This record gives sequence, C-alpha cells and structure tokens, in this order.
Amino acid sequence: MYTSAPRSQRGAASRITLASCAALLAGCSLLSPPTFAPQQSIAAATDAPTPIGPSPSPSAAAPIITPSTEPTSPPPTLVPLRWRSVVRPLTAPAAWLDFGFAGNGDVIAVGTRDAAKSPLHLFVARYSASGKKRSEHDLSRGVTPVGSDWVSIDPTHDSIVIDDYDQPTVQFTLRRFSSATGRVVSNVSTQSGINRLAIDAQGHEYGLPQYGVTGNVYAAVVRLDARSQVRFGVDYWLRPLTAGARPDKPGILGFPTAIAIGRDGRVLVVDEPDLDATYQDGTPRRMAVVTSLAPDLSSPRQWELPLEWPFGSQAFGAWSHGLAVAGAADGSVYVGEPVLDETGRHVLGGRVRWFSASGELLGTWGLGALESGVSEASHPAVDASGYLWVIDVDPATHRSVITALEPG
Repeated sequence: MYTSAPRSQRGAASRITLASCAALLAGCSLLSPPTFAPQQSIAAATDAPTPIGPSPSPSAAAPIITPSTEPTSPPPTLVPLRWRSVVRPLTAPAAWLDFGFAGNGDVIAVGTRDAAKSPLHLFVARYSASGKKRSEHDLSRGVTPVGSDWVSIDPTHDSIVIDDYDQPTVQFTLRRFSSATGRVVSNVSTQSGINRLAIDAQGHEYGLPQYGVTGNVYAAVVRLDARSQVRFGVDYWLRPLTAGARPDKPGILGFPTAIAIGRDGRVLVVDEPDLDATYQDGTPRRMAVVTSLAPDLSSPRQWELPLEWPFGSQAFGAWSHGLAVAGAADGSVYVGEPVLDETGRHVLGGRVRWFSASGELLGTWGLGALESGVSEASHPAVDASGYLWVIDVDPATHRSVITALEPG
C-alpha cells in the first residue's frame, strides 16, 4: 500500500516539480521481496570519506554527515580542452537523448527525429569508439519517458532498457529493446513504480522505487532479479526491506532521485532531503547528498553536493529531478545537471561537474564553465578506459552531439 513520506511531507518546491507525476503514484506499492536480503548495517560502514565543509565527528554507530559551508558557484574550467564528436550531429527537433557502452566498448546511442512528440519515437544507433557507424534501427514502439535519465544499456547483451509510463493504464513498464534490431525483447510491469534504473557490468538491475511497502517501510534502493522483480533492497536507514516498522530517527538517505553504477562497481545515488530533515546527529540537512554503496547496498560513503539554488526552492526541486550521474574506477563522480534560473521555471542549459570520491570539486564542463570545450553538457558517461563522454547541445544551432574528452 502507499504510505506517507517518512518524518514529514516533502518541500513545496519538490511538490511543484512532481505535480505532473503525483497522479501516477497513488495506488502503487512495492512487491514484497523474497526472504533473501543483505543484512547490512550502517554500523558496518568504515570507509566514509570526509564530506565537503567541516569535518564530522565520527560515531562508532553510524557515519554522520556534517553540513557543508555555504555553497558557491563552481569555478570555471579555464584550461582549453579538446573534445571529439563521435556520432553524427542531430539538429532540433531531432536530438540525441541518451547513450551508453556495449560490452565491446561500442557506443549505443538513443535518439529521436522529433523530441516534441508524445509518445517519443526513438531510434538506436551503434558506433565504434572511433566514430564508425555500425548500424541504426527504429525502435518498434513509442515510449513515454519518466524523469530525465530513463535509458540504460545492458552490456551483457547490448540491449536497451527504457522505463516507460503508460498514462491510460497508470502503469510503469521496463521495456527491453534489441540494439541489433530495435525490436522489443521483453516488457515487465513494475508494480513498484521504479522510475530510475541502472545496470552493472554483470547485467544486474538496480532501481529507485518511490513508494511504501507492506509493514510501513520505505524502499530507497532495490536490486532486481533476471525477471526485473525486486530481489532485495534497503530502506532510508539502509536496513533490509523486511526490517519492519520505521525507526524514530533520521534516515541515512533522503529521497533518491538519481542512480548509476560506477566503473568501480559501486552503486551511486543522489538524494534530496525533506524540509525538516536532519542528519543523525541532529544537524539540519539542507543539501543533496551523494551516496556510494557496495553492490549489496552496504558500506555507504557520503558527501554533500554543493549547489547555487537554495534548498526548498522550486529551482532546487527541478534540479534534483533532472540529474544524471556517472562514476569512474577511482571512485570519482560526474554529475550532469540542468542549470536553471532563480525561479526554477526555465532551464538555461546544462553542465557536468566532476567530484573526487570525497566530494572535492575537480572540474566543470558546459554552461558557466569558460573554455571548457562544450556548451551545454549533459548525461555524463565513463568508458572502460576512464574517459568522460557527454551529450552536448550548441545553443546557437540547436545541434546535439555525443562527444568524448580527449586524453591529455
């Protein structure tokens, strides 16, 4: 059954951002998982890095994140960088929407010839890493995307998994397409309403269900089985979903809005807090937090994500639901994010920020980053060699390309 959010209602800005999705949530519930569940405990976390800002006072019982100092705009990247476009450019209304990597390192890109249509009619193109086009196929059916990061590539057989929403039936469906033919391979209805998905190198699916489960426990992160059904997961306190009633203490996670699998194999989650949320030491929680988890969803590492838009504003809510993240083998994290005006009603462009495993800002590309080599970067991805790839849009020509940062 659907239950109320833990601790308090979500902020007004988040409600505005999610208003169009509110009708989708009612009546959705997470299937009770099998009895197998990792018995991880937050007390087992021993590798939490130093968060941004003042150092926390560690506790033997749980990692505590200390709020950072007041965030400031990220410094521009001043060193000229060379980017190499790999796929052919598309000019609006056509656009590249997402991409990933095949098992052999090829680029699998998903685009549309008209980004304004609903549902979207997509095509999949495959390119070698050097830019040689291998194939292109239309997908056999249209889809209605949910959120901003809704396409995943399964490198075990190079299929495309898209989270699709059907408005007449109010159903969420994970649709798997063949990248070789564009045809549907499988359709799985997710009663959990999973609207973010990430797939690791072994083909394991991880998702972010947004709804309550039997026993008044909230699901935060789950792993799915081969049939895309919930195998195990953790709640906001990183307890197994079978743990029972919610504790009367702040959660370790807030409201997850983005998920990815890093090249180090860890599960990356970005969440936003509620308006009256606190950390476990009682300090107010007023920023989004990046959490890195082991594949069994244990051993959290956490740090705060600095941002210009004030917590609780409409801009903050729109930003948090427009994120895409990627992780490198060294544990560093790339955050692709929209850049909004102060009202939060208008997206001015996009940028990608690069953070160390402990949350130190290492670089910025895209809008606001002078001489970074790209104009409006989004959807970061890291290939097997550790190189950064993004989708870039030229604001003057409205052309989108998929481009890779040249080494050196």
